[in-house]
Amino acid sequence: MAIGGPNYAQLPALCIMELTRQFLVERIISFNVFGCPVSSLTSHTEARDRYPPLANKTTEQKAHHSCGIWVHASYINHSRTSNARRAFIGNMMIVRASRDMEAGTEITFWYQNPDGIIAKDSHEKHKQWGFVCGCAICLDVRATDAVVHRKRGELMEDLKRVFNLSAVRRVEIENIERLLDRLNQTYKQPAEDVPRLLVWDPQLALARIYAAQNKVGKSMESAVKVLGSLGFVFVGADSCFAIVRWGLLMDHVVETFLASRDSGRAEEYARTTYKIIVGEDSSFNATYGWREGMT
Repeated sequence: MAIGGPNYAQLPALCIMELTRQFLVERIISFNVFGCPVSSLTSHTEARDRYPPLANKTTEQKAHHSCGIWVHASYINHSRTSNARRAFIGNMMIVRASRDMEAGTEITFWYQNPDGIIAKDSHEKHKQWGFVCGCAICLDVRATDAVVHRKRGELMEDLKRVFNLSAVRRVEIENIERLLDRLNQTYKQPAEDVPRLLVWDPQLALARIYAAQNKVGKSMESAVKVLGSLGFVFVGADSCFAIVRWGLLMDHVVETFLASRDSGRAEEYARTTYKIIVGEDSSFNATYGWREGMT
């Protein structure tokens, strides 16, 4: 018998079997349990409301309200380039496609909200599930040189400093545009293949600045660039576009569409996105202060 340890050889066979079952059950739970909010409406509005200027943004998630195993959903694999999203209303999980799929396509959703990951932590985030993510985003991250990751970090810090100014003047806006262009240039793959997770955030912040200055055309142009950085593919001009391929449905995509509400079907797209993310759309008007026919 090992000092300080149990002597399993002296345990009855039934006890060993019971211990084995308990370990297996615990392992199954650890791989398949989901954390869930009170409702996805709550988590969506919290994500929207805790989105201050870029310099103060936090990506830390609060503790989940509860957790559980949804048997069918537990068979769905992870991908940062997911084609579905899950939503919660109470203890009901709703899984909806977030893009058109051909019959036989594997359904995936992300286990953790995707952000601008860097190479050193792309493996760490999924250790608890016992796999290494092989989606296009993670493969690109691991293939990207450390010098490029460092350059992206420097550009993001420069953007944060500009957005943190008390008043963003014309010269700062021009600087933001230049920094965003340089950040985009660090990506080699098209955004429709590898969404640019570091770009959409400051691009949306810029759209907000233009909107606050009542520069509707520039705000819409910037909003369309947000969608493009997330992998959306569309046809038509900025003033009247139609989506031909949906990209990543981050919570702020709803706001992005509303910033483009003069662009053809933007209101319809906003409502569709909201329903996929929240699980229902009956609360859309109240959540965004929207009225039918509003322009």
